[in-house]
Amino acid sequence: MDRILWNPVLLDYTLAEGQDSGPYAFFKRQEQLLFVYAWIIIASVTSLQVRAIGLLGYVLISSFLIRENILALITINIHASLTFVFAAVGLNTIPSMEAIYAIFGTLLLLNSGFFVFLLHILYAVFLTKLGMKSSLTLPKWLEKAV
Repeated sequence: MDRILWNPVLLDYTLAEGQDSGPYAFFKRQEQLLFVYAWIIIASVTSLQVRAIGLLGYVLISSFLIRENILALITINIHASLTFVFAAVGLNTIPSMEAIYAIFGTLLLLNSGFFVFLLHILYAVFLTKLGMKSSLTLPKWLEKAV
């Protein structure tokens, strides 16, 4: 990643013929780091959201094809399980549907997050095996495994 960040600075230094290149290089580097890390975060969040929307779309299409409301079955099962847990603990209350939807959404995002994480690890292993290890920064536990 360092080569990607310094190439434009060196090009600008060459074109500017060395005039005021020191502070320019420093601020350009900071700006590039900001944009690279922002892009990484945005790409991760976007892939998580796309995965979650894809899961909901898959459930809706499957519901249509088998002519059964799978989302209603999921929410009913979460509601029954949560009511049973509350009764076992000694709470005499019934959870609201907003709480059920919040739990369902949280579970869906957790599922999507773990899936995207495992997919990134799988891509890192494949790219490492294809000989692109120099452009990747792997965690130490994954470097030992590969």
